[in-house]
Amino acid sequence: MLPVKNKMVTLQQINSHYCRVVGSDAHQLLVWDALSYEVNSRIHGKPGIHKITRSFLDRRGNKFPFGLAGFVSEKLSKDGYEVEVQEIDYKFKKKLLPKLEGIKFEDYQKRIISLAGRHNRGIFVAGTGSGKTVIAAGIIAKYDIPMSLFVTINKSIYNQTLTDFEKWFPDIEIGRVGDSECFVGHITVALYQSLSRWDLRKYNSQLELVIVDEVHSAGKSINKIMKQFTNVPLRFGLTATPHLEDGNKQKFFEMLGNVGSIITEVQDEEVKARVTDVEVHMINYFCLKPKGSDYRESYQRDILLSKIRNTKLLNKAKELALDHNKTCLFMVKEIRHADEIARLARGMGLKPFIVHSEKNEKENEKIRKLLEEKKILLVIATQKWGTGTNIQNIECVVPCSVRESYIDLIQNIGRGRRRTSEKDTLIVIDSMDKLKSDKRKKFYDYFNAYSMKRYAIYQNKGWLANEKAV
Repeated sequence: MLPVKNKMVTLQQINSHYCRVVGSDAHQLLVWDALSYEVNSRIHGKPGIHKITRSFLDRRGNKFPFGLAGFVSEKLSKDGYEVEVQEIDYKFKKKLLPKLEGIKFEDYQKRIISLAGRHNRGIFVAGTGSGKTVIAAGIIAKYDIPMSLFVTINKSIYNQTLTDFEKWFPDIEIGRVGDSECFVGHITVALYQSLSRWDLRKYNSQLELVIVDEVHSAGKSINKIMKQFTNVPLRFGLTATPHLEDGNKQKFFEMLGNVGSIITEVQDEEVKARVTDVEVHMINYFCLKPKGSDYRESYQRDILLSKIRNTKLLNKAKELALDHNKTCLFMVKEIRHADEIARLARGMGLKPFIVHSEKNEKENEKIRKLLEEKKILLVIATQKWGTGTNIQNIECVVPCSVRESYIDLIQNIGRGRRRTSEKDTLIVIDSMDKLKSDKRKKFYDYFNAYSMKRYAIYQNKGWLANEKAV
């Protein structure tokens, strides 16, 4: 970053969504650089894919999302600059001790709700089972039930939230936007995609508070929503797996820009009464004669569709879970992978059920209820049952795909972390993949590297049951 003579940088809030840099072009360049990130893109007139640098500061309008003001301030302060953030002074009515019908807040939930009252915008990191819907309702109650919007990621959470909010706010009209319904109430529950199709400018003049669930996965749809809310000052996000600055920087900036900086993180120890311990078992998979001639073909033939690898995972699931009448969820990325695992399972005398987005929604929901009632034990699901799917009693999770990001991995494991009266430990089964051949190819090493990355995550969290797997 180039040195600038004037060490005072002023950031001025324009409205609830945008902020601008007050001062010289040099100060704008400082902020542009702080909010820059790289993307791979095609350039007109040049063949191939090129790395180009972009920024969340729009130099033409000299503005950027106000949720990034805290990040910019911290970044520039570390480089020796003084930063003044000029915020609009919004007035909010708050309750000292908010209450919900039939709910006793946990200590960590009280802490989050109290912090929300002090910060007015930002992100709370809380894992599966921490009661994020309770937290969201508590924040709404903290601000004395203003006109509020709670944005959800899928129909399962959407429907459960509607049920909960109608119970916790019995005298308040609860609106619905999604699943073929569309009306605004004093508190409205909405699906991301349904809401993103709206022209929200009229709603912008009425709304006071917005809470975005699973804020890490909102993407372009939430950008379209939030930039229309120029008059909505109270903004909060909830997630178990936030994007980090050293990860996907563009998504990190999107997440913070729309809502605000991370306020606090709930540790596993704080939610011990609500979530299970995790016990990870690693199988060893050696492919001595890889069939794939390149990375993509090897990924399909030697990993995902490998009879040996999938059979080993099924055998371990049978040994640790299914033979003990425990429910087991195999998480996959592709329908073809699900079909192959199901074929092998049937050959072993097991009764698998498959869930994916191309199936009838009622059929998927029927499978979910049967699994929750333990009338079936083995389900193979795509990301249709990924982030946020609420299934109480999954006792074993098998993340079958190899190219797991940290977020995908923790979210998939999170499907089974809700504690029940019968479950205090979640079994996780994963694979240590090694491809070997006389004709060695460089891409073989990638699969082992993916496994080692997941292994390191498990080791860091203290989840490994058999550390000698490597």
